[in-house]
Amino acid sequence: MIKLISIDLDGTLLNEESSVDPDVKGPIARIQDKGVRIVVNTGRDYSSASRIAKEAGIRGGIICCNGSEIYDGEGRQLSSHPLPADLVRRVEAVLEEEGFVLSYFTHSGQYMLLNHQEYQCYSQEVLLPLILSHGRSAGKAAAELEAWRRELQFVAREQLEGEHIYKLNAVCYRMEEAAGRVMEKLRSAEGVTAVCTNMGDMEITMPRIDKGSGLLEYMKELDIAPGEVLVMGDSENDLPAMLLPEVCSVAMGNAKETIRSRCRYSTAGNGEGGVRKVLLGLLESME
Repeated sequence: MIKLISIDLDGTLLNEESSVDPDVKGPIARIQDKGVRIVVNTGRDYSSASRIAKEAGIRGGIICCNGSEIYDGEGRQLSSHPLPADLVRRVEAVLEEEGFVLSYFTHSGQYMLLNHQEYQCYSQEVLLPLILSHGRSAGKAAAELEAWRRELQFVAREQLEGEHIYKLNAVCYRMEEAAGRVMEKLRSAEGVTAVCTNMGDMEITMPRIDKGSGLLEYMKELDIAPGEVLVMGDSENDLPAMLLPEVCSVAMGNAKETIRSRCRYSTAGNGEGGVRKVLLGLLESME
């Protein structure tokens, strides 16, 4: 019997407009009322993830920054795995040498060390072409780009001093070869966890910290067994959670075949109500 649902946000719960479909909120409420916990398991920072969880009505808690921070349903921090400052500096040096622009994920939000003019150039030369490459119309791409901008805070380096940095992010668009080279170097030299998402983001966290390790910590806190867990996701950074032994893994229809083929089940895409269909199926099996 499923007691816990771990759900990714981007590409999974969120639709193609990066919002929560209104018709999924009812099934979320109903299944939680039956005693099944739902936990958000995302690469986003806590500030962003908690806002979306509240909008969706998810009450079970939040695993964010790819397992680097874990919170219960009351907002209490259960676990924290920030990157040490010296490790951040070494990772920065490798990424910047290859020409990547970094963003820094903290508890309070996502930061970039760019001024507004530099960001405008970066968004037009890198981010906008990336969004368009995923089949978005010009209007949807502009809206998504604006949504991304609202998630960012632009600061000088000294303003990051004292902040716990839980994840480093770099966009890999048109730099896949460099990204692969950099990730291999960081894994071997620094031991960090480095993955690429379907949207072309390179994500770097502490060694052995990922969505799977975060979910295991959360399960231990609640004394829930792997066979009582269902995991939904769409990307490479979801695999550590979806491939935990005995969990019921469900890949979104918009996931790559390399993701879907490794999961037990698949559902419709995030633009086709895939999460809603899984929840309704679970509700039917519980009646």
